[in-house]
This record gives sequence, C-alpha cells and structure tokens, in this order.
Amino acid sequence: VDRLLRANQKGTLERVLKQYANYDVLVIDEVGYLPFSRDGASLLFQLINMRYEKKSTLITTNIPLSQWSEFLQDKKLTNAL
Repeated sequence: VDRLLRANQKGTLERVLKQYANYDVLVIDEVGYLPFSRDGASLLFQLINMRYEKKSTLITTNIPLSQWSEFLQDKKLTNAL
C-alpha cells in the first residue's frame, strides 16, 4: 500500500498498478498489521478490483473479516472487498 501511495504522489500510479495487476498471483501479506489511510485503502481496493476475475490475489491477515472496517477505515469499501 505504501508503494501505491508513493506512486500516486509521484504520478506513476498507473504504471505501478499495471505492474501489480499483471502478476499471475499477488500475495498481500499481513493486511491490517498497520492501519491504512483512507487513500491507501482506496488504492488497495483499486488494485484488487483490477485483478478481479482475471488473476489470483491472496490476502493474509490475523484480523477477522468482521474487523476489517477498522483498519480500512471505510465500511462500504470493506463490504466491497
């Protein structure tokens, strides 16, 4: 998520999103270990949405799904994921 935020600030977000979107399998590890900003959560959703029904995405976390809205800071976004 930090890389997506930096790319967004530098104006290279589209390139970075395409890079991550093209991996056959993307593993996003320890989601929720640190809370995301609203922008970070939105960018993560954008990436996952780009990959939806095209490539495999694995998300690991120790946090129950019922508590995801706390670290994503957006209940609608959590429900969409």
